[in-house]
Amino acid sequence: MDRCGIHCALGRKVLLCEVATNQHTGGPVGVTRILALVGEKGSGKGEFVTYAAETFFKAEEPLAVTWKRTTRNIPREICRILYVREEPEFLQKLPLGLQIVFDFVPPLKVFDRKSDIQEVSWEDAIARQQWPAKRLAHIRFSDPLREITDLMGMPHDTRYLQRLPQMLQIIFGSNVLSRAVVSRARDCRADKVILDGVRWPHDETAVRFLRDSQLIYITAKMEIRYARRKNRGENVEEHDMPFEEFLRQEQEQSEVYIPFIGSRVDGKNRIDNNGALEEFYKEARRVLEASCRE
Repeated sequence: MDRCGIHCALGRKVLLCEVATNQHTGGPVGVTRILALVGEKGSGKGEFVTYAAETFFKAEEPLAVTWKRTTRNIPREICRILYVREEPEFLQKLPLGLQIVFDFVPPLKVFDRKSDIQEVSWEDAIARQQWPAKRLAHIRFSDPLREITDLMGMPHDTRYLQRLPQMLQIIFGSNVLSRAVVSRARDCRADKVILDGVRWPHDETAVRFLRDSQLIYITAKMEIRYARRKNRGENVEEHDMPFEEFLRQEQEQSEVYIPFIGSRVDGKNRIDNNGALEEFYKEARRVLEASCRE
């Protein structure tokens, strides 16, 4: 179902979300240096993160900043993942939105006896997301979407990951995912934070608002990116994906703004990843070293 179908099913009233303030500093932004990656799927953003962790920052692996569950109620948990207040209108609209995205009537509660979920209030849920300090943290703009998909017991299928943000934006406002991810970056205590997957104009706006942040554009030719996606198989359907499906996904609303945002990135922060891996690593080091000098 496209955005228009989801929009009609949920109603046309768009509500703005209320985002928590920084629990550590109390300020609007943090002091951690933010490197925000813009790039099409298969362009090499993952390789950039791996190189930064293993070679440049000498870390075993970057810290994955993921949400810790705080309630068994699915609509309430989704609000908390997104740093949104649990308003009754949100809680009422979410079940229908989830049904449209995942094509089945969702349960309202998680009955997973193996998981240790301690029910807490919204304020405590936000305050308890105490991510440990490390040299490097890696936060994807798709992390909240993957966490919600996990909450629903569904695979990380591209069609779900493309439908879900459209539904969330209709219910909570167009910048809900940007605010949620920026809130994680702001609260994270790592020396460096890589935000991976800037793809919407409001993602760009949120990143540029952060103090001491940079946008980095990584791109590659379409045929190269298609081959990388098949070899990588990050999402369940990618190994056997035909080229026609790849082209269709490139035209999805969640992908079409990427080249435009990339065109606005400073030329010194652009990496064309069409050559050998050694060449890409050389360019990655150049960008990383420049970010540390500024």
